[in-house]
Amino acid sequence: MKWIAVGIGLLAVALSVAGLSVGWLVERPREWTGIVDVTETHVSTKIAGRILRIAAHEGEPVETGQVLVALDQTTLRDELAAAQASLQQARGELETAKAQHAFAIEEFERVDRLNKESSASRQEMLVARTQRDALAGQVLTAEGKVAAAEAQISRIGHHLEEATISAPHGGRVVARAYEPGEVVAPGAGVLTIADLDNVWIYAYVEEADVQSLQIGQELGWRAAQSPHLAGTGRIVQILPEAEFATQKDKGRSKRDIKTYRVKLAVRNVPNHLKPGMTVDVFRAPATTQPHAGAD
Repeated sequence: MKWIAVGIGLLAVALSVAGLSVGWLVERPREWTGIVDVTETHVSTKIAGRILRIAAHEGEPVETGQVLVALDQTTLRDELAAAQASLQQARGELETAKAQHAFAIEEFERVDRLNKESSASRQEMLVARTQRDALAGQVLTAEGKVAAAEAQISRIGHHLEEATISAPHGGRVVARAYEPGEVVAPGAGVLTIADLDNVWIYAYVEEADVQSLQIGQELGWRAAQSPHLAGTGRIVQILPEAEFATQKDKGRSKRDIKTYRVKLAVRNVPNHLKPGMTVDVFRAPATTQPHAGAD
């Protein structure tokens, strides 16, 4: 036994001199740096207008369907009233044109019968036909005016709906770019909402380790600054292209050590797991359980 103890001691000394430790003999779990991210949605305008009201500030929670932004509708409602008046006038013109056209058809048919009986001249036939065809054209013109007015009303109605913007999903406002009274163009991002129900961790795995990972595999994670905050995540994506070199290889190959981005889907821990937090990602032991606060 004495010689065995001496042998172990000599081995430890040799490993120490070589820059290694006894722990090298035991396989240690690999860990990688990860960054917490969430799905963010920009609440943007579809039409130009002046902001009348914004219902949420940065940091406030919002619910799906909640009205967040209201644009001034005064101009649109004035345009709608004018379009409705134009539609009413166009419909009146259409009814008049249809009545006149119907009378012209009857007159043409009457003259045509007389012509067949040799009681009407060719000139009378020509006048009746010309009148009938002209009034048919007026009907088409009036129908076009009605269709245009209806399309205008539909367009304005659609814009009135777009003047009120609701939250596409629940979450928390993380950015507010405008204030009431400002004029915005179409596509202006007024608010940004972070969907805290869809939380991701992007782990940067060294190329020597990425081959052993696969889609659907469970990995463990813990917050770098709060080790008690931990859980598991499922691999949903492994990017096929390397991200960047994390360090230089000091060995004889002199190659850069690159990483691959691995995306984990995790269940959020309310009020704890925040976008941008740094976490340690590792192979999850069979006993690893999500944090007690997880949904």
